[in-house]
Amino acid sequence: MTRAGFGIYYDRINNVQSVEIPQFGVGFAQTLVQKSPLCNVNGASAGANCNAAAGTNGIGGSGFRVGVDGTIPVPGFPTVTSPVKPASPFGEFLSFSLDPSFKVGRSYSFDFTVQRELPGNMLMEIGYIGRLGRSLPNSIDFDSSPYMLKDQASGQTFAQAFDAVAAQVSAHTPLANIAPQPWFENQLPGFGASSASGPFAQGRGDPTLTATQCLVSRNGGAFQARSVNALFQSMGFDRELLGETAYNNLQVFLALFVRTHIDLSNYHAATFTLRKRPSHGLQFDLNYTFSKSLDQLGGVQNNAGTYASSFNPNLQYGPSLFDRTHVFNAIFNYDLPAGKGHKFSFSNSVLDKIISGWYVTGVFRANSGLPIPVVGGDFGGGPFSNSVNMIATVDPSSLGASAHSSVCGSAGLNGLTYGSAGDGGREHRRPRRLRTSRSRPWLVEFGFAAGENDVVPRAFQSGDFRRLL
Repeated sequence: MTRAGFGIYYDRINNVQSVEIPQFGVGFAQTLVQKSPLCNVNGASAGANCNAAAGTNGIGGSGFRVGVDGTIPVPGFPTVTSPVKPASPFGEFLSFSLDPSFKVGRSYSFDFTVQRELPGNMLMEIGYIGRLGRSLPNSIDFDSSPYMLKDQASGQTFAQAFDAVAAQVSAHTPLANIAPQPWFENQLPGFGASSASGPFAQGRGDPTLTATQCLVSRNGGAFQARSVNALFQSMGFDRELLGETAYNNLQVFLALFVRTHIDLSNYHAATFTLRKRPSHGLQFDLNYTFSKSLDQLGGVQNNAGTYASSFNPNLQYGPSLFDRTHVFNAIFNYDLPAGKGHKFSFSNSVLDKIISGWYVTGVFRANSGLPIPVVGGDFGGGPFSNSVNMIATVDPSSLGASAHSSVCGSAGLNGLTYGSAGDGGREHRRPRRLRTSRSRPWLVEFGFAAGENDVVPRAFQSGDFRRLL
């Protein structure tokens, strides 16, 4: 027998990201707040024992009382023009908005199975299951750092310059020996000699330092921790103080957060089932699933994070956090052939009564481990971006239980050593940083029981064994 099916299933929209988060922004979705109104907000209509003079520090006696101090105050409605333009600099701290073309996520469901009867009252089934998630909700940051930005004079990109410096920092190269990178030298002209003052000034007024060395001296931690977003923000302020055009959007200080629907996921599985219907006292059901689940981020709808880089939503496309490659399940029940009318009998009513009606049953389950997410640093996706996934440079199975360093292509496990000199500075050399293929250990569970079906029910359970491998 052959069966096939197809369906489209639509998601529901969580109001955290589509309603609540956009209310933090300015403009038409902004939440208007009347903050700590005093009991005399309505003048003479204030009730008895109103102590407005205590101010907000004594809000217990000065605060507005519903039903006592007159009409409930409401915040004013300022005049807003379209489009909303926050003042510069930093008229808005965080910008939250919703894609006006936002779509509801959906799953395209496919299944195909083939069944065949086998001798021994058994049934075999082989199948395929597919689930393609499309238009799934996620968020982007329009202020993501352009790691691919090319310096027109030298032809070097920021990514190339960053990786070159990060490799030197990882190798503990002295500051005076840090090789200048054309991108930093041309984008921050005269930075080392600059003595500009101000809250964001980074120059050191030292003409012996190159712009690259000055940047490392002030932002070494950003290179070590692979904090691209923090470095770009710092360089934006530096350029402004040097009289250059800032990289940053000066209307919004931190993020241009937009909720949209461009996420996707893919799940494919092959299933194998062997089922024996009850005969001769035996029945069992065996099932094996070989599957792969892949997605771009793996967050739930109320996750306020954004892509590691909104320039490349597929940057971290890889195994889902719940991906399990192998899953095996088995159940069985066997009625023992003992007692009157069965293979084993004493031809004695008393003894046959004792040995009849017994059964054994069990459950077995095993699955491969879930992926191990090892993350660190950022790819410039913004303050709410998900950390990038680290790629092991040594076999994790060779590690013991203690802390180790120099074992991954970015931040090391001890938080101080950031990979080896050969591998530590390769943050931007991987256009798609697939999530690690390393997984947790297998999980194996087994339960077994024996009992008797009789006029007077009695049973015992020999054990419920669980073992983690």
